[in-house]
Amino acid sequence: MHLVKAKMLFIFIILQRMFFIMKLSKVALAVSALLISGSALAHGYISNPPSRDYMCKLNNDQSCGGVINEPQSVGESEKGFPKPGTPPDGQLPSGGKYLGQPLDVQTPVRWEKNSMHAGKNNFTWTFTAEHNTTDFKYFITKQDWDQSSPLTRDSFELTPFCVVPMGGQLPNGKPGPNGTEVTHECDVPERSGYQVIYASWEVDNTAMSFYKTIDADFGNEVPSIWENDIGKIQANKDLYAGDYVDARFFGKSLGLNDQTIRLKINTDAEGKKEVWAKALAELINATYPDEIRAGVKNSKGEVNPIAGVNHIFVKKGSKVTSAQVSPHSEHKDPASIELSNIKDSYQLDDGAANVTLDVTATGKLAVNAQVFDKDGNQVGLGSAIITDGTASVTAKVLNASAGMHKLVVLATEEGKSTVIQKEQDIMLKAPVSGDVDFEFPDGLGKYKSGTKVLQPKNNTVYECKPGAVGGWCNIYSASANHYEPGIGSNWQDAWNEVGPVKK
Repeated sequence: MHLVKAKMLFIFIILQRMFFIMKLSKVALAVSALLISGSALAHGYISNPPSRDYMCKLNNDQSCGGVINEPQSVGESEKGFPKPGTPPDGQLPSGGKYLGQPLDVQTPVRWEKNSMHAGKNNFTWTFTAEHNTTDFKYFITKQDWDQSSPLTRDSFELTPFCVVPMGGQLPNGKPGPNGTEVTHECDVPERSGYQVIYASWEVDNTAMSFYKTIDADFGNEVPSIWENDIGKIQANKDLYAGDYVDARFFGKSLGLNDQTIRLKINTDAEGKKEVWAKALAELINATYPDEIRAGVKNSKGEVNPIAGVNHIFVKKGSKVTSAQVSPHSEHKDPASIELSNIKDSYQLDDGAANVTLDVTATGKLAVNAQVFDKDGNQVGLGSAIITDGTASVTAKVLNASAGMHKLVVLATEEGKSTVIQKEQDIMLKAPVSGDVDFEFPDGLGKYKSGTKVLQPKNNTVYECKPGAVGGWCNIYSASANHYEPGIGSNWQDAWNEVGPVKK
């Protein structure tokens, strides 16, 4: 009898320990998911004036590397600036991450600058994914900062000139063309010449912030006779021997009216984009020394050519009003396409939706955008002809159901049979019924006991559980979706299934 009791006691102890370990594992899982969820969801950039990463995208600056495709992902680092190491000195624009390393380069002429003035200025953030926010802070360089050395804390005034407290709330911006937009009005200190503004977006419930760098021109200490900016030389691609670049000038009654000068490329070395951009600026300056000046302004008001983006200036009162630069090449780069501005989800209205995206083409391409459901049925189609540039393409979706779909973009070069293909998963969302508070993951961070959400992946409604576990409903990221309603491995710990969405 004593032996039986001893065995039963032993089994009871083992079961008790197993139960404790399981509970501990769930708590650890929740904590770890919470720690990583914020940074996975929170992404954005400053769209006006464009931050350095977004300027790379706008200018299609290939020397920025992968930044041109993901400006929203640049600059993530531990929160705390100007505390040392967050991000590391010399790596402030990149946040110390590989993706943004090209942005850490610092010279007086490397980056295109935004015209700015002291006093009230607006700064508009574009969020591709929002998150609960502690605050936004804005710092500015010292007047005499070293423009030829990587940015460090010593480059900046370490007291922010503008702080926008958020108290842990979502930014709650307005819909914009590329995401949700929020604008801050800040009083910018007096400065002259080239300065850098360093902005931080501090995520509230994670250890991370996003840091953005704005290159600004506050005007020159010495007024320049070259006041009016009428265009720019922006070399986006290399040229080859036999190619040429035309610069045309337009104006009224000035001898230069509709005049064209041509830069001939004699060798492949002369065709390197940074080489021909400077050479064309020098040719313009030599041809029209008194009327037009191409290059970059310095603190003395002088305009000098550089191996990069050169602006074209004229004097105040000049009859020349605009300039156009056109490279011409017989060399054909391989046909290719790149996709951008694809949303994570598109809203259905009675089974219909417009799936919009931007397609950048090299060559003259017939582009077809198709949308397929999970069974391989085509539910959407759109097309466009694009020649060496970027165009918006819309695939019109009809008779579709909510859920994951596949966007397939096919491109065929004129006169050839080879097909270029790109794919991406997208979500088509059903309209939210009156019995639902949010469509998951919209409203993440606001979920509490009793909150009902529609899970678009299975068209089912879930309710956040009562009690302390209700806080677990807000734990989610694409890479840690353990508590995602109806989908995650541990969703039943946080949610109750209500049933299919009401039509």
